[in-house]
Amino acid sequence: MPVIAVVNRKGGSGKSTLAAHIAAWCARNGSSVMLGDVD
Repeated sequence: MPVIAVVNRKGGSGKSTLAAHIAAWCARNGSSVMLGDVD
């Protein structure tokens, strides 16, 4: 099971948006996706 982590110490850098887009792209291409956003 591959894991992709989107991290950055700075707030407001677009981490959640990027993670959501990556998850949507993977799901559209047939992968099972679980997305967790933890502040």
